[in-house]
Order: sequence, then structure tokens, then C-alpha cells
Amino acid sequence: MRRRIFTAAISVIFLLALCAVFTGCDDIDPPGMVKTNLELVNTGKITDETLEQFDQSEEELKKIYEDGMKESIDMFFEDNELDVFDTEEARDKLYTAFEKLYSNVKFEVSEDYTEEDGAYLVDVTVYPMEVWDEAYAYVEDKASNGEYTYTSEEQLAKEIYNDLFDYIIEHAD
Repeated sequence: MRRRIFTAAISVIFLLALCAVFTGCDDIDPPGMVKTNLELVNTGKITDETLEQFDQSEEELKKIYEDGMKESIDMFFEDNELDVFDTEEARDKLYTAFEKLYSNVKFEVSEDYTEEDGAYLVDVTVYPMEVWDEAYAYVEDKASNGEYTYTSEEQLAKEIYNDLFDYIIEHAD
């Protein structure tokens, strides 16, 4: 459950980071904007439709995507109290893992929407990703088989998170 909430929270952060892009639009299609936003957040790919929808340059959208990824990584390390593991190598691996995760998120955006107090409400269904549960089961199996040897809790955390990231990178399809 915690893993699903974490995944949802990461997605919400990306959405909030990209919400600023919506300002200034006169003729909008809320479901289309949400769908385009989610596609950008999940893949980082910028299409002609994305450029038109957001009225931003490719460079600006890439920066928004990169900033969102960095924010997610910062939050991951902070929330999991992994300061000892917070290295450039670990950040690069987590970035790759998050890219794989996000690019494989399955979702549906309703064509219907409502407007309340100047805000548009659009229903989005995001389907759970089993790779988180699989990755944790993989690590638990390794632990129960005595495959982790460590000299400190920090070393154990590094080994476990490396295995989690590697599993996600390899299996998030």
C-alpha cells in the first residue's frame, strides 16, 4: 500500500510542477490537457501536440520534466532517510528507475469534466504497477535466503536499494 501511495505521490508532484504550464490558456480542453500532461510526465517526450497544448518551448518543457524528476528523487531520499546513500551514482540509477516506471504507467482520462470555482475537474484512472510489489518481494527473498552481507545498516540499505532500483530498471515493462 505504501509503495502505491508513494508512486501516486510522485505522479502528483509531477502534475503540480506542470500545472504552471496551464496558466494563460484561453481556449482549453481540460481532458486533453490532462492527458497530454500525463504523457509528458510519464515519458518526457515532447510532441508537436505537447508544444501546441502548453504553448511552451521544447527547452522549457524539458526543464519542467527534469525539475520534476529531480524533485521526485530529492523527495525519495528525504522520505526514506537515505542521506548515506545519496550519491550521484544512486541518483542516476534512481532517475533511470523512475523513467522506466513512469514510461510504463497505464492510465485513462475521462472525456467528461466539471468546472468548480474556476478549476476544472477531470477523472483519471491510474492502474497499479505490480513491479513495486515484485521488487520488494525480490529483496525480501534475497534477505530471507541470507544473501545480504553487510557491516552496517547503511551498507545494508545501499545493497537493498541498489537491488530495488536494478529490479525496477530491468522489469518495469
